[in-house]
Amino acid sequence: DGIRGALESRGRGDGDKRQVKWCNVDALVAGNIAIVEELLKLRPDTATIVINSLLPRHSSLWKYELLINERLECYANVTEGVEFFDATDIFMMSNRTLQNLEDGLHPSVEGHRLWGTAIVEKVLEIVSR
Repeated sequence: DGIRGALESRGRGDGDKRQVKWCNVDALVAGNIAIVEELLKLRPDTATIVINSLLPRHSSLWKYELLINERLECYANVTEGVEFFDATDIFMMSNRTLQNLEDGLHPSVEGHRLWGTAIVEKVLEIVSR
């Protein structure tokens, strides 16, 4: 039940991890929204749920990550008690070159520091309202 049940109901099939039909933009957005919807049921009325953007990856995947981020941001914009935090600029330059990702996947020490600072700023923005 709960979050696990919500995710399993999103089409993972019979649980075979070799299946990839559920691994697409729509399924990933639906899975994230299912988690947030479950958390909305459980949270105190004063809490705000913050969805962090997917961090940029290899350029061949970015178009999909961008779609996912856009849809999650749209969902957050129309859902009370939900905010979207976009970390893209911390990890990708305007020319789409990755930065602050140690191995192109994991944040470097500097990436973690910048990301943490930006998250604190977002939290302070939310609690000051």
